Amino acid sequence: MRLYRVPVILTEEAKVIGGKVSLRQAAYIGLGLFSGIALMQALTPRVGEVGYVVGAACLASGCALGLVRLRKYDLDLDYYLLLRLRHKMMAKEHPYGG
Repeated sequence: MRLYRVPVILTEEAKVIGGKVSLRQAAYIGLGLFSGIALMQALTPRVGEVGYVVGAACLASGCALGLVRLRKYDLDLDYYLLLRLRHKMMAKEHPYGG
C-alpha cells in the first residue's frame, strides 16, 4: 500500500460537519438558534409578535456571524467585527493635540 503526502491547507478552516460547515460556524448558528428560541419563548407571552421578531433577529445574526465572509477584506464577519472593536477600544496617541 502506497502512502501519499497530502498538503495541509492552512488558509481555511476544516469543514468538519458534512464537509460544508466548520465547528466555529456551527457554534454561531447553534448559539443564534438557542438564544432566538429562548428569547422568543420568554417574550411572546408578554409582548406578542415582537417575540417572534426578536427570535428571528437572533437567529439571523447568528447565521450572519457564522456564514458571511467579507470579500473586500478577505475576512469572516465575526473576525472583522472583533478587529473593529479592538481598534475602537485601543488607546490612540494624538501627538499634535487633535
